[in-house]
Amino acid sequence: MAITPYTTMVNEVQLEVLKAPFPLITRALRNAAIDFYTRSEAMVYTHDKLTLITGVNTYSLDPADETRIGKILTARYKGAKLKPTSRELLNQQNSGWDVNTGSPALYFSERPNEVIFAPVPNATEALAVSLTASLIPTRSSTGVEEVFFEEHYAAINHGALMLLFMMGHQEWADSGRAQAESFAFGDAISMAKAKAQQDNTAKSRTMSYGGL
Repeated sequence: MAITPYTTMVNEVQLEVLKAPFPLITRALRNAAIDFYTRSEAMVYTHDKLTLITGVNTYSLDPADETRIGKILTARYKGAKLKPTSRELLNQQNSGWDVNTGSPALYFSERPNEVIFAPVPNATEALAVSLTASLIPTRSSTGVEEVFFEEHYAAINHGALMLLFMMGHQEWADSGRAQAESFAFGDAISMAKAKAQQDNTAKSRTMSYGGL
């Protein structure tokens, strides 16, 4: 995966905020990218298929470099779409969900880069589960994967300028420009989210479990 560094955008942003230092602009670009991909869910990643192990219902996920899993968008067991749920809902509807075994029908996540299936898999099956997820750049990221960078360059630019113009204690602060960039950033997020949802909508059979 090719990463396009945030630093490649600094010069263009600095044309709008001439006195902003290089490190501050880089930080604004990173924060804008994190906010953009958190809210838009537009950095869609197809995870390597998971091998299920008998009696194990919790699996670690391996996101792309310099990212973490934001949200699991789809999960499929042997092609059949699994249904998202939560621990609280499962506890209310089926108190034995974490010991009952069978073919996975539900999934949820409590921590980044993890997925939990219900019921507990009753067989070891190679490459049985496929996942798609939205990714979010990490706080230590140096950039964004090239394909997404090219598609969302303008949005990240708007977000960085919004953050910079909002710095009221700085001489380049401008509440009017901050508001304008905020509107543009919000519109870009909405458009990217709608596009991502449209691209990832597919008709598939949903399995049922525990009366859900």
